[in-house]
Amino acid sequence: MEKEKRAKKMRENFEEEKINELQFHKRQMEEVRAVYEALKEKEKSGSGPPIALLEDTEYVANLKKAGKKVPPHMMSKAKTFNLYCADYVENCYHDDTGSYWRYVEFYEDRSGIDIMKGAKNPKGCTWKGKANGHVYVNCDDQFDFSTLLAPDRASTRVYWSDLYKDKHQVGIQFIGQDYVRMTVSRDAIEATERDPLPASCPAVFEFMGINRNKPSLKAQEEEQKQRRIARHSSRRSTLDSYRGYY
Repeated sequence: MEKEKRAKKMRENFEEEKINELQFHKRQMEEVRAVYEALKEKEKSGSGPPIALLEDTEYVANLKKAGKKVPPHMMSKAKTFNLYCADYVENCYHDDTGSYWRYVEFYEDRSGIDIMKGAKNPKGCTWKGKANGHVYVNCDDQFDFSTLLAPDRASTRVYWSDLYKDKHQVGIQFIGQDYVRMTVSRDAIEATERDPLPASCPAVFEFMGINRNKPSLKAQEEEQKQRRIARHSSRRSTLDSYRGYY
């Protein structure tokens, strides 16, 4: 009987975590969707606002703020967007969902530069605002973006990744200074999942991305983390009461 109670409690805990994760993803998606819809309206009469896709890393920014010298090999600019997708959580939730389709990262393509010497634009250098990128799917899979010209304005233009397993791609739109929108086909999702997808899955998954270093997002992520830790601690105490079944 106690074993059955423990199993039931674990199922309830799983569903509770899924609901909490789903709500968190929906809140982030609403923020990005508002930016996306506003951009579509703006493009009807002109172009989107200027953006800088690549920025100093947080560590470098802190060094500069403190007036300290930045080592040459750390001068490369980059930006990472955390990804949120309600459809993915709804249909593909795992205990470790936070480790799947977690972020998309872009960084300078500095081909031809001796980064240890800090050369900025030597003869023969191919870097002129170009970027590479990848979407982290899980510890075994990622979608890569070959060198692309970093956009200087937000737009609904879609940039496509390289082919994954010779047939799958993801499309990404740089819709704001701190925001991206990414679309992924059901087939591409299924190609990276360990289990078959449920029939309820949409044909296309919409992921919304927010700059990982955005202060408001960092605060929300930390709050979400602390709440998760508190829930796990409480559940551990409950499960510990069902002795003899570890």
